[in-house]
Amino acid sequence: RQRDTRAMRQYGGPATAPRLETLSKASREETDHAYHEIMEGCGFYVLEDIHTEDEIAEARKVILDNIPSDEQNLLNLRVGTPFENQSEEKVKTDAAAPLNKRLYHLLPRSRVLRDMATHPRVMALMYRILGRGFINGTYSANVLYPGTQKQEPHLDYPYWDAYEAENFPGTFFKRSDFPPHVLACQTLTPITEYNSTTGGVGLVPHSHKFGRWPDAETWESKHVQPVVKPGSVIVHTALLWHAAMTNFSDDVRIGISGQWLPRYVKPMEDISATLTEGMIEDSAHPAVMRQLCGDFYAYPTTFSFDTPQD
Repeated sequence: RQRDTRAMRQYGGPATAPRLETLSKASREETDHAYHEIMEGCGFYVLEDIHTEDEIAEARKVILDNIPSDEQNLLNLRVGTPFENQSEEKVKTDAAAPLNKRLYHLLPRSRVLRDMATHPRVMALMYRILGRGFINGTYSANVLYPGTQKQEPHLDYPYWDAYEAENFPGTFFKRSDFPPHVLACQTLTPITEYNSTTGGVGLVPHSHKFGRWPDAETWESKHVQPVVKPGSVIVHTALLWHAAMTNFSDDVRIGISGQWLPRYVKPMEDISATLTEGMIEDSAHPAVMRQLCGDFYAYPTTFSFDTPQD
């Protein structure tokens, strides 16, 4: 009989994810189709009818009730999203174009937002792309006011400093028909409709295979702005060229950005530090919430090393 070595290989604890909710046959087929479209196809997929109208309304209220101060927002933009407000397009405002507002730490603010983040159809797709025990790196809101300018086209964390070649191994900058390894996925959840007027996300199909930083000429000729209704979720890898676009409308454009990482990639936001045990239990999927915090993963560790005294 072959010896079972699984227990011997659990260095620092098993990198296991909780059992995911069993999906319908149609949802399992959708997960498979979405995976291939994201990895081999155009690079993104829209999961439709994920969230209810009541969830979207609650998310909108929580976000607008917690808009950060100008001082906090400048810190959020500088530390969290360095590609904002890069355009000089004519917009419907006589004053200087308003900055967008970035609201972090959404998960502690509402049970509804925790349940939206852990929706089984979204989690099943993340599991397929990122593997067992994937974690969350941020679940944050982006509010574009009328006139807010578009972002610079970019890759997302942890690739977002790939504009300097020396920041990544040379093997990164090679074209590939199938990205061999993905270090992050993004979800974009429209709270208001995404379209070309409201500043919905722009994407360059197939650009996750390019292996390079966006250039202006390719972006201008190839990017698309899909119309995506509230309740849907856009999924793409962090390698896909994308940017929030200018809001030409007379109303705010609100979306939620989710960052999802393999368990061994350092997250952008310390999710675990923002959630209490009570908040985790007060969710539709507490085991999944614990997984997303990365609490089960032992690394980095000091191996019980006693720090030398001065």
